Amino acid sequence: MDREKISISMLAVFSAVMLTHRFLSLFEITDYVMLFYAGLLTASLCILMLRRSS
Repeated sequence: MDREKISISMLAVFSAVMLTHRFLSLFEITDYVMLFYAGLLTASLCILMLRRSS
């Protein structure tokens, strides 16, 4: 994996966590477990796509 793919994956994980946080903050809920699972799901999908492409 090259540096570009890793940085795009990190950006995808960060954006998933921030979007989940923003969505939960609309309902005044702070659930760190949900944020962790959103990041974990996005990271696993990025790893799956990177392995598939190489």
